[in-house]
Formats: sequence, structure tokens, C-alpha cells
Amino acid sequence: SATVTPQLLRPALWELHAMSRGSNLLLLSFVGTVVWILAVGGVFPLRPAWHEVVCILPLEALVAFGAYALGSIGRDLLFFAECPDALRSLRKDINRAVGDLQTRGIEVDLSS
Repeated sequence: SATVTPQLLRPALWELHAMSRGSNLLLLSFVGTVVWILAVGGVFPLRPAWHEVVCILPLEALVAFGAYALGSIGRDLLFFAECPDALRSLRKDINRAVGDLQTRGIEVDLSS
């Protein structure tokens, strides 16, 4: 029989605090910004070539986020879910509205 060690039962550190995604993102952004400011400010000894790379990291992060956002939108448009139940419900509502308008003497043309 297999034995379960106490380490397997212990939750991970990030599960103890049960932070939301927004809190995690905010914390990660704050820590990243502080580290970037310290690196640009010269607290960490960097070679000149690395210093140039570190200086443009915010721009690279912005470009990466833009690419991710465009990719997410493209993926969602590509795999747009069709909802046949919603289509039937919408057609039923349209037919009911057309019928109501016709009883009031308004002619509706749905051919276009």
C-alpha cells in the first residue's frame, strides 16, 4: 500500500493566501516595477548592453500585451460559438413581434 507523506497534504504557499487573479496581477506588477526601477537606477550591477535591454522592457511588455490581446480576440472570433437555441428563440421573438405589428396594421418586410 502507498503511504501519503505530510508534504503531499500541505497546500502550496500561494494557495494559503487565496488571492484573486487581480490581486496576483497587481502584486506581480508591483514587484516587477520595483525590480525594474532598481535595475535602471543602478542598484544591480549590469553590463551596459544589459542595461539597454532593461531600459526598454516596459515597451517590450506593452508590445507583448498588445500581441496577446489581438491573438485572444482573433482566437475568439475564429472559434465563435454558435447557439442554435438562442437562434430559435430570436426567430420566435421576431415572428411574434411581426405578428403583433401586423395586427396593428403595420406591414413588415423581412425579405432584406
